[in-house]
Amino acid sequence: MKVSLQLFVDGQQVELFEDESITLTQSIQDVRDIAKIFTEFTRQFSVPASKNNNRVFQHFYNQDIVDGLDARQKIDAVLYLNYQLFKIGKIKLKGATLKNNKPHTYRIVFFGNTVNLKDLVAKTNIGSLNLLRDFTFQYNSTNIKSALNTPVDITVDGEVFKDAIVFPVITHTQRLIYNSASTAANTTSLANVYYSGNTHGLELGQLKPALNVYAIIRAIEIQYFKPKGYSFSTDFFYDLNPNLSGLYMWLHNKAGELFQDQNKIESFTNYTHIRGLTTVVNVDPNSFESPSRNAGRLEKKRDRRMSFEVTPSGSQTYTVYLYKDGEIFKTYENLSGTQTDIESALILPKGIYSFAISSSGSGTFTLKARVAFQRKIVGLGTTTASRNFSCTATVGTDVTLDFERYIPEMPIMDFLTAIFKMFNLTAFIQNDKTIKITTLDDFYASSANSYDITLDLDKKSSMVDTVMPYRQISFDYQGRESFFSINHERQFYKNWGSVDYDATQHPSPPDNVLDGTVYKIEIPFEHHKFEKLLNVNGGAETNIQWGWSVDDSQAPYLGKPLLFYPVLSSGTALSVVDLEGSVSSMSSYFIPSNSINLTKEKTVDGKTVDSSDNIHFNGEVNEFALVPFEKTLFDKYYKTYIEEVFDLNRRLTKVTAHLSYGTLLNLSLADIIIIFNRKYKINKITTNFETLVSNLELINTHKETTGIIPSRFLKNEAEIQPSGRVACELTADTTNIRADIGSITADQQCNIDGLNIISAGEAIPQTEQPKNTPVQQIQGESLAVTSPTLIYQTPTSATSSVVYMKFKVNTLGAIGNLSQIAEYGFFYSTNARNDVEQFTGATAIESLKGASNVNYIPFTPSQADKFTAGKEVQHSVTGLSNSYVYYRFYGRTNTDSSYDTGDFLSPTFVEHTAQSFSLTATSDTREYTKDSTSDNVDIRITHADGTVVDLQNITGHATSFYSKTVPVVVSGNTGTFTQIRTNIYFSGFIGESNITYAGFSSLRVSVGRRTGYSATSRDTAESDAKLNKSTAPELFFSNRTSSSQFIFPFRAEGFSVYTTTNVLNTAAASGITLASDGFYAYFGFASDGSYSRSTGVSVRVVNGIITEKQLFY
Repeated sequence: MKVSLQLFVDGQQVELFEDESITLTQSIQDVRDIAKIFTEFTRQFSVPASKNNNRVFQHFYNQDIVDGLDARQKIDAVLYLNYQLFKIGKIKLKGATLKNNKPHTYRIVFFGNTVNLKDLVAKTNIGSLNLLRDFTFQYNSTNIKSALNTPVDITVDGEVFKDAIVFPVITHTQRLIYNSASTAANTTSLANVYYSGNTHGLELGQLKPALNVYAIIRAIEIQYFKPKGYSFSTDFFYDLNPNLSGLYMWLHNKAGELFQDQNKIESFTNYTHIRGLTTVVNVDPNSFESPSRNAGRLEKKRDRRMSFEVTPSGSQTYTVYLYKDGEIFKTYENLSGTQTDIESALILPKGIYSFAISSSGSGTFTLKARVAFQRKIVGLGTTTASRNFSCTATVGTDVTLDFERYIPEMPIMDFLTAIFKMFNLTAFIQNDKTIKITTLDDFYASSANSYDITLDLDKKSSMVDTVMPYRQISFDYQGRESFFSINHERQFYKNWGSVDYDATQHPSPPDNVLDGTVYKIEIPFEHHKFEKLLNVNGGAETNIQWGWSVDDSQAPYLGKPLLFYPVLSSGTALSVVDLEGSVSSMSSYFIPSNSINLTKEKTVDGKTVDSSDNIHFNGEVNEFALVPFEKTLFDKYYKTYIEEVFDLNRRLTKVTAHLSYGTLLNLSLADIIIIFNRKYKINKITTNFETLVSNLELINTHKETTGIIPSRFLKNEAEIQPSGRVACELTADTTNIRADIGSITADQQCNIDGLNIISAGEAIPQTEQPKNTPVQQIQGESLAVTSPTLIYQTPTSATSSVVYMKFKVNTLGAIGNLSQIAEYGFFYSTNARNDVEQFTGATAIESLKGASNVNYIPFTPSQADKFTAGKEVQHSVTGLSNSYVYYRFYGRTNTDSSYDTGDFLSPTFVEHTAQSFSLTATSDTREYTKDSTSDNVDIRITHADGTVVDLQNITGHATSFYSKTVPVVVSGNTGTFTQIRTNIYFSGFIGESNITYAGFSSLRVSVGRRTGYSATSRDTAESDAKLNKSTAPELFFSNRTSSSQFIFPFRAEGFSVYTTTNVLNTAAASGITLASDGFYAYFGFASDGSYSRSTGVSVRVVNGIITEKQLFY
């Protein structure tokens, strides 16, 4: 098939030379430069300066064009193959070529959709971010003490930034001790934080606030990505990812105290337009922006010039500060009274500006500014365009901390790059302009696709190199000169938190030291070692951990921007000295930590899990727990990739291939390439679209492959040679093979596979059997076994003493490429209502086999049914009376212990005997409540039109029933119903729901938008919940047995959930509906319905009943 390439720039097709060689290189991360994120790009190529292309590139060759193309900017572009979407990206115009003084060609480069962050982010510091101008804090003792143990939320433009600000126990100068035997007052260098009521303790003036890292990332997204139509995916950058959202940056941009060598500064706010053209400058509530000299048309190449005046409310002296992009641009000192024309023509380069003020006394200040530029308009000559605006500031006894002024000086690009390096992230732009940001491991795991290009190879040549050109990779932080960190280095001869990984640490180390250089990955953040205080009097441990920002000489230390996790600690009273000198005790406080948790393990739903996530690269001894915490950045985000490339058996293979059109169009860098039955990851692909030749750099993922035959063909042990091979001779004289044996094919090579036939006369089902084509198995992996699928079938109707259960074998499982099912059957219980976790919650067949009160009914299929789908199986349970039967059916592909079993286990289904109850009718619909006997029961009511409705699997706790007969329990422990009201206009019940209403108990949960639903996929439901897609409907339920339990629809398995629980008496009773079958997920909750930042709960609903409840993360 002929393949041609098309290029569109800003929606316009670019004409290409027919013989132009366009070469595209694709790579997500190169093993030879693992710290970088790579992009797809072409080599420079030329396109003709045709009439069409001149229009696209705006006659760039002509220097006299006034409003032409800015070649410094990349332009949106799309590549197509045969007019099918291929790559979305940008082009960069490199220049134009003239021949005989006429335009001949344009030289361009295409860049693909892997994110080049430098193209989207300004070269300014994080302090210039607009959003951070709205992050303020009233600096006083009350607020600081509150933020020491309660995070501060910030709301900007309707968006709530949860837990945005905290004050951690990190001092800028004083050393902290804990001495229960001393009452001595603090000194300038030492503070005793033991609470005795005396004048010593942690001085609030020693502290500085910290800002949530996710808020900074969100500010970058809002300012630089949203306006261009981009958004970050929530694979890693989201507020409930504790590894990121729990991380904070200490607002420390100079050594020493917060207001060291400066007056307390207040920002001007309420920037308000007065008059003029809004295109001159952009005015926001807390700043104004001067555009580029090249912005717009009339404004192009025109400097903005500003004048301003200040009017105070009193006679105090004051200083005005003009900030540009978060840094002081100009200062006007020792002013007093009203100042007019402080500036008359200050040139404003492109940037975001704001005013601030310090004053010798309290007062209100009004500032009025005018920004103008000169322009020429045909027919009018030179005119002035201007805009006037005003803003105000109030200086009081408290100080407002504007975070833009105190955040560390760090370029936005450096900040993002550092976060990407810490967590080994990669990013690329999807077709919907979502920037998918994910860990490298998750990127490679995101695709299950593979492409066999064996037949596409140019077999004349290939090259095999070693994968890793380095003998060692070093992971470290740049900032490690703080007191405790430098002392750790001197004591242990290694940098705190760093790791040097070489081949000797690989699970299969080499015999000798490798050649090569050391590759360093350095993160431009500070990395403190913190200290857990011991009581000087006796040495007992406290629960106080602190950070100390001084250098080796114990002088205040600035260092790099510091990241840490603030963890709420308690159990040891902390003495605090406020800004006014008063002493008080605090029972809880945020201590700085390099780990998310203070314990190495924690219990989640009865299981012990490793909770030692931390921001070290090396598994250091945790300062608080005093044991090694090993879930490091290296272990979680780098280890898999690094161990692979250091593997002795890994190779970097370079091949040339003529890839098919379909492969070129659909291939992802996360896909697997197969060559001669070997699997490879893609390191790099370079494709020439003139010759359609691709050069691939591939990394093998497995050591070797061997042939495996399905289990019907077994090794003849008697004929195994000393070499380990099987001496199976299949010749023209062989007599044990008949012509009618359909399982032997021409491609069988017995001497290669080491296999033999033991039964030439084995029974063969009527359906066509799998051909004897050896499947490929990776050495060290067991033969693949897949599960069958069984589906529910409506059974025979129950009688008063017999209940039926039924299923159908929908699809067979497989061992290798042999399809079969070896066993199927039922598990049932009449007691499951009281043992939900044991029966409904079981996930394995073996656990049900040994469970008490569970009946096990297995069936062995006939030889024909073993290899044929479609079999229907029914079983009856007899000797019952007014009973419910809970049952599950199962299927098992294989019962041979040599291979996996390939199990299928259905959710729980319920059938009940035909029942008869006498009902007491009333003349109207009435309201009833049930007594406190609150187990899982079924309650029968009657709709106003006489229709009987059974409300199944509820407790009746805190529930009202509306019925035209007295409600009665038809299954479960009996209960008593009390009439409350008469003449009700609707029927059904009112229990509880997942929506919060004012005045209800604090135990009621609100799921907000964090819900997900999918009829077929738990993963989809969980993903929707984590992405706040709100795809699940409101659910109603009655599942509590105690008022102390959280109101949560997924509190326990075995209960029903409804989407409608009551209808008007004039409506049909069928309007009372159970929730649709499928998977439901709520994120932000623990298993009991309590709030959790990092977990969610998902369930499967079958026939309206909660089953298969589990946590997700």
